Amino acid sequence: MTVKECYDEMDGNYDSVVGRLRSDERIVRFLSRVPTDPCITELETSMASGDAPTAFRASHTLKGICLNLSLDKLAVSANALTDELRGKDAISDEAKKLYEEVKANFAVVAAAISKL
Repeated sequence: MTVKECYDEMDGNYDSVVGRLRSDERIVRFLSRVPTDPCITELETSMASGDAPTAFRASHTLKGICLNLSLDKLAVSANALTDELRGKDAISDEAKKLYEEVKANFAVVAAAISKL
């Protein structure tokens, strides 16, 4: 699979990321870190325990990673979750629903990256 094909599968923006990072080698180097980034585990743990402030920070970090790597579909869902958690002390039903969307989008991204 090419990097462009990977981006197509992830609903990402290859043209944007290649414009920023300038080479497929650099893109792959950064993409390969995404599936094991600590923010993913932190988000999962904090959502399970009901820790909204930590879930906010983790989803905000994930959103930043996605924006920097032009992982557009995952960025949109991470942004929605971040907005829902902003300033909250408890995790709402809406945040739980949005988290499920983040998890599903992240699974697509991780699977596509594993094919590189």
